[in-house]
Amino acid sequence: MKGFCRKIASVCIAAAVCLQGASAFAFTDPADIYAEYAQGGSSSQTETEITEETESGEIQEDIIEDDLPEETAEEEEAAPAEEEKPAESTDNKKVTKPATEITIYSYQTSVTVGDTFKIGYRLKPSKSDDKVTFSSSSKKIATVDSEGNVTAVGKGSAIITAKATSGVKDKFYLTVKEKEVSDTDEEDTIEEAFPSDGEYIKATKISLKHNSVTIFEGEQYAILYELTPSNSNDTVTFRSLNKAVASVDKNGVITARGAGNTRIVCTTGSGKKVKLSVTVVPVLTDEEKDEAYEEEVEKEYNEYGELVPTMVRFGEESVSVQVGSKISLDARVYPSGSKYKYTIKSDDPSIAKVNAKGEVTGIKEGNTVITLTTDNGKSDTVFVTVYGDVIPGIDVSKWNGDIDWATVKSTGMAGFAMIRASYGYEDTDPKLADNVRGCEENDIPYGFYHYMYAKNTKEAHKEAAYFLNVISGYSPEYPVVLDIEESFYDGMSKEEVTDIVVAFMEDLENAGYYAMIYSYAKFFDDNLIYDRIADYDIWVACWGDEEKLFENFSYHYGMWQYSETGKLDGIEEYVDLNYCYKDYRATIKKYGLNRPW
Repeated sequence: MKGFCRKIASVCIAAAVCLQGASAFAFTDPADIYAEYAQGGSSSQTETEITEETESGEIQEDIIEDDLPEETAEEEEAAPAEEEKPAESTDNKKVTKPATEITIYSYQTSVTVGDTFKIGYRLKPSKSDDKVTFSSSSKKIATVDSEGNVTAVGKGSAIITAKATSGVKDKFYLTVKEKEVSDTDEEDTIEEAFPSDGEYIKATKISLKHNSVTIFEGEQYAILYELTPSNSNDTVTFRSLNKAVASVDKNGVITARGAGNTRIVCTTGSGKKVKLSVTVVPVLTDEEKDEAYEEEVEKEYNEYGELVPTMVRFGEESVSVQVGSKISLDARVYPSGSKYKYTIKSDDPSIAKVNAKGEVTGIKEGNTVITLTTDNGKSDTVFVTVYGDVIPGIDVSKWNGDIDWATVKSTGMAGFAMIRASYGYEDTDPKLADNVRGCEENDIPYGFYHYMYAKNTKEAHKEAAYFLNVISGYSPEYPVVLDIEESFYDGMSKEEVTDIVVAFMEDLENAGYYAMIYSYAKFFDDNLIYDRIADYDIWVACWGDEEKLFENFSYHYGMWQYSETGKLDGIEEYVDLNYCYKDYRATIKKYGLNRPW
């Protein structure tokens, strides 16, 4: 918020310590952490479009699912990989272009007994005609055939290796879990096509709250849908097109199983369908991260022949600390065994200070950056949010149905409410007026958010104008927010997406509102240029605990949506739960914002 958000100051404080090997404040020599782990573990990589190697070594693209007829595409992805017939032996063919490198780019890290998937790999040079063989460290856990088809056999962990005849190889770690059998977690259950009692009102359309979601391994997500007409009592069934990535139960609750991409098909009894795109992000252990970084870095030596750092990494992308409290940072230097000195500083010690051990103390509310730099110039940063009181709150829309706001107030979980006002440039949330009335009658401070579909700045201005018109006449005491999360933005450049966001935000500010941006953590990192949105407060969605937030979000924030499956008295449906780290109500009142008339 220009003029009202604290900017990062240029004042610095530094502490210098001469160290060899691991530092005094959890500066870790990675070799100590993963030496034993090298015999097992997990790694992961995600690829959306699968490619295969032909016998000649050239990359051949599979047919993309969307190019197939709908039913054919679903069956292709839904069916487990069948063991392919062995290719005609090429042992007598001489390799003329040996591989200098092999990279496994498509695989799973966590599967269930009985699951199958195919390994995707690439050779360098791209026209290499080298032969590749596959092996498993334990056939009791997982087998792999000559074509790279992996089958999960029993519970445990195994290492799957792809090796070219030239000797180059790559590997990944696979964890196999037992099948879960539960009366309350049946997957892909097909119910009756029609309600057994009463008049059947078939659905002519099914719509989703979100068309795409990104979740972490082990997390769950509840599908929220709406039927047309609104009084339809049609049934809905759910089916995952790749259970190794994500499964779904009869109630539409998705469980993230392993890193990758899939879609969930939601089908009404009348045959109407809609698909939810699901991306599952791997959750890597410290050992896995260390091993990956060690393999990534190149060793460098100083004039005395001593190994020196080539990379520095904080264990967290961002942290938060309460005023008067302390937290300890975790930082690591690569490669292991490097000799170095380092300095660590806070860009604004009046907000947060840091000592030589990496202990950060919150001084006053605001945002700053901690930077660690080695004596040979390698550095990394971590964003710090210092807060006072933490305020719990919710965000609501038509998807939450009719809300008993007095009961919600009594739970103590609604210190504020963010209400969806509009979406696109011609749709108002049908529950807007009811939700505002409920908040005002129960003294719950509220803000508004707008869900964006704009694909250029012209459309962004159009949506901003509609949003401002919808909320005119109300007096929100929390920010007005741009909610941007559609998957089509992933296909645009950061510059294009940031242009759209800035155009919308400037219109809100010019109208006299305290403006904020909402999206999920990965969207911010992948699609926006942070320097251009530095003046705006951030509301970040990252479902899970603080550790997950710190590891996956690399910027400051004023609000955090930590769950989308909350249950509160007074709301029948799942509700999003949030924490707020700033007293927006006091700031907006103090500066007379959000009352542009």
